[in-house]
Amino acid sequence: FECAAALGGVAMVREATSGRSASRVLRVDFNGHPYKWFELDDNNIAQVIELDVLQDYVEQYFGVAVANQALFDIEGPVGTTADIRRVLQSAEPLLFLRDLREMPSEQRHRFQNQIQAQ
Repeated sequence: FECAAALGGVAMVREATSGRSASRVLRVDFNGHPYKWFELDDNNIAQVIELDVLQDYVEQYFGVAVANQALFDIEGPVGTTADIRRVLQSAEPLLFLRDLREMPSEQRHRFQNQIQAQ
């Protein structure tokens, strides 16, 4: 992978044609579309990033306001810094992003209730 651009000091990535070994990359599924967002190992992001910072990056890159973000992984909603660090430190980090305004109301309410319970 090569750095393609920078977002607030976080390197965005794109696949390179070289045979370089792959590093861990945060993958984001946004409304069913997969994105390879940024390298984790080179930037040591997994140990230092806070949830609010990641939410700001999501707003800038994906255009979903922080108040409308539904972030979750295979274990459930991601609503704390501990959650995001757990995701980022996993072997194959993957976040799902949905815009709350576009979610069916029952799913949106369930997500919001789970976040409030954290």
